[in-house]
Amino acid sequence: HTVKIGSGGSSVFRTQEGDTYGAKTNCMAKYIKQKSCKKLEVTCSSFDLGKGDILMVKAGKKKYKFKGTNFSPVTSTSKATVVMFKSNKKQNGPGAECTIACSDAEQTTTPAPTTGRVQMFRGGISITILTKKNSCFSK
Repeated sequence: HTVKIGSGGSSVFRTQEGDTYGAKTNCMAKYIKQKSCKKLEVTCSSFDLGKGDILMVKAGKKKYKFKGTNFSPVTSTSKATVVMFKSNKKQNGPGAECTIACSDAEQTTTPAPTTGRVQMFRGGISITILTKKNSCFSK
């Protein structure tokens, strides 16, 4: 997926639809910062990965790797920010729900957790998109 985010915009990245993600899950979403946005910020409201599983944030040329329950917000002024998730064949876990948002927005809206749907907020407009089971979700 590629998602464009401008001033006031945000997107949600979830590692799974249900309570836990499955083995051998591998997904990626690319977020493009529009000119109206000065920087993108990646934050996670929940983050709990199984042993051997990883979430990586690539912001420009910098790469940040997160495992277990350790996540720190990432802020980037680069045009593109990529979020990748990979689980191994042995473990699964509760997963992660992260928001990628334009941090210079006048109004920020935090998307509510959903089951089987992803909500996208852009300039105060909420769009709900149905998602596929057993994959990561981002819109």
